[in-house]
Amino acid sequence: MSEDVKARILAAAKHLFAQKGFKATSIRQICDEAGANVALVSYHFGGKEKLLEAVFDNFFPDGVEYAPMEEMESPVDRLKFLIEQFLTLMRRDPEVTKMIMMEINVGSERLKSILSHTLSFWKRIRDEIQSGVEQGELDVQSIDQALAQVMGVLIHPLHAGGFEPLMESWPPDLEVEIAERTRFILRGLGVRTEDSK
Repeated sequence: MSEDVKARILAAAKHLFAQKGFKATSIRQICDEAGANVALVSYHFGGKEKLLEAVFDNFFPDGVEYAPMEEMESPVDRLKFLIEQFLTLMRRDPEVTKMIMMEINVGSERLKSILSHTLSFWKRIRDEIQSGVEQGELDVQSIDQALAQVMGVLIHPLHAGGFEPLMESWPPDLEVEIAERTRFILRGLGVRTEDSK
């Protein structure tokens, strides 16, 4: 029963943090949605900040399978693989992505803790950009700027939000999204061959 209550609190917190933001969501609102006693947040999680950490620990899509990359010789192929994995995982749980975007947009002091869940993934992206430059497959002046641009292209369009009137079809089919964003990123990194298709 205790685990069921914890799971309900986590699910309610994720939903409300994604809808309203961390600051605008109260413990009482979370517990009302979860059908749980307010005191259980402190008991199980140690407060609202710790509850947010627990939401990311439990729901952040960290299921990237890196093993297939070992067979890939080209940094471009490894980048394609990482892009596909990221977009697939984010599509699986858009509320987590929305939570990250809300915290980024408000310049949250919790951002460092939240992004720590993604650091290993972004380090892999950075390493492949670096490797691609060293092997002459990518044309990049600044690794830092290239990484920042890749991060922006991967994260921000997931929440085109109020811009749907500009789109003919949104959200796009996942395969289309992966193909278009991969092409855009690779061309931005200086790939002008068949690899960017």
